[in-house]
Amino acid sequence: SAPLTRKTTTPAKFQKIEADTILPTVNITTVGTTRPVGNTVLVTGQAFDVGSDVKEVGVRVDKGRFEPAEPDDEKGWLLWSASIPVEDLKPGDHEVVARASDNANHTKREAVSFSVQ
Repeated sequence: SAPLTRKTTTPAKFQKIEADTILPTVNITTVGTTRPVGNTVLVTGQAFDVGSDVKEVGVRVDKGRFEPAEPDDEKGWLLWSASIPVEDLKPGDHEVVARASDNANHTKREAVSFSVQ
């Protein structure tokens, strides 16, 4: 009978993957109001993250709560939009804040001022 041969295996080498330390990038590109002025603020922008991808974008007007933005069907978070409901947006200066979060739970904000006549 043939002698038994023993196969030797080498242990797998795992590459250490560094944790994502890069914040996402978020930009507001347009801010508009619906007619009649006062019930919705339309916001568009861009978001991307080279570390772990964008998880979500939220947008708020003044000190309101963050509402979810929607990614573009083709371009994803590279072109997002949001329709933010507001109650009686008064004439004067206002602020829109966009907040992007990545899959490593890093958050970055961008604020833009706009005026209602």
